[in-house]
This record gives sequence, C-alpha cells and structure tokens, in this order.
Amino acid sequence: MFDKYINFNRVVEDMIRNREDNLAALKSLKEQYEEIVNDEGLKSAQSDKVHVQKGITNDAIINLIIQKETVEKRMEDLEAERKLYDHAWQNLTGEEKRVLQVFYTMGIKKRQDAVDILCEELEREPATIYRKKDEAVSRFKKLLFG
Repeated sequence: MFDKYINFNRVVEDMIRNREDNLAALKSLKEQYEEIVNDEGLKSAQSDKVHVQKGITNDAIINLIIQKETVEKRMEDLEAERKLYDHAWQNLTGEEKRVLQVFYTMGIKKRQDAVDILCEELEREPATIYRKKDEAVSRFKKLLFG
C-alpha cells in the first residue's frame, strides 16, 4: 500500500553505504548478547536461592530480559538484511559491483570524482558511467526487493 511512497533507490544507496557499519554492529550485538546471556542476574532468575543471595531485584532481572529481547530482535533484523544483501550482491556482475563501490563505499565526496575514476577504469564517457550507475542501482534494487 505504501510502497509507492518509498524511494527504493535511496534505500539501496543507504544499504550499500551502511554495509560495513551494519556488519560491525551485528558483531557488537552478538558480543552484547553473550554478555547478557552470561550475566549472573539472568542466570539467577532460574534459582531463587541464588536470587536472594545476590540481592538481585525483580526489576533488574526484568531489565536484563528486555535488553536481551531487544538485542535479539536487532540481531535478527541485521542478519536478515545481511542475507538479503549478500544474495543480491552475489548476483551482480563485476562491473556493476565496481560501479556501486566507487559511487557509494569509497568515501568519495564529489560525484564527479567517482565518475572520473570509472571513466578511466572502464574507458567510457561520463554519460555512459552515469547510465551504468543507474542500471546497477536498478538491478541491485530488483534483486533486493523484486
């Protein structure tokens, strides 16, 4: 229903730009999850005796459980996005990957610099490079979202 209002080109561009950050976040979340699961307060929820000895309140245990569920959900979301991205990326040609990398992941501030790099690498005119970028974004979008 709201699909017509979503700028999927922008979504694709953001996914490519944020790829490395999302992978780092996923790794960090996995570490956080392990810490939460191994927390004494969460383990003690299983044993009232330990619970009383440690002086852990119900609020603290509830907070740990909520934190665990929140981290789990975010990990699931990032993992699903990673799988979707990986599948789509594997189906791009080498040239399409290179064009998207130069435009969106190399940290090039000016679009013209990216065009210049690709013009030299691919031995093409700027208009052709822009067309190739649009085609690569379109194909990646189709592979991601159908």
